[in-house]
Amino acid sequence: MQANVGDDQLGRLVGDLKAFSAGGDVAKALRKRLRESVPEARRRIRDTAVAILPHRHGLNQWIASSKVTASIRLRSQRSAGLSLRVGRNSSRKRSDVRKIDAGEVRAPSWGRRGRGEWHAQAVTGGFATDTVSGMVEQWRAAAIRAADDATRELIHG
Repeated sequence: MQANVGDDQLGRLVGDLKAFSAGGDVAKALRKRLRESVPEARRRIRDTAVAILPHRHGLNQWIASSKVTASIRLRSQRSAGLSLRVGRNSSRKRSDVRKIDAGEVRAPSWGRRGRGEWHAQAVTGGFATDTVSGMVEQWRAAAIRAADDATRELIHG
């Protein structure tokens, strides 16, 4: 599951800053500023999963213990953004957390785990995407603060 936060203005800013010789340092500062909110995003995603997913058989705790990773791209004017990925391994392969976030989870029918003995079960969706979408303005504000800091640094040295 992946949620993207990007902005054309952020991309133009990154392009402009890379034109300066100190652009690498500015990009590092921008990444650092954006990463400051990631622990809060992780906490919110986990808290929301515990609150809205079914607690029977531990689905909410199982999803809440999923790994949440952040990736910040500052490559060009069109691909600047922040991505959060929520992932979890099951007993054999990668679990489909994206589908659970969309409101559907696969479960074994009466404990039978053989081929064709699973069913889809509806659950409350949006534990990750709805939570992250509420933080977009916070990340935009962080990017603007980083741009202001970078501008001051470039002007004053």
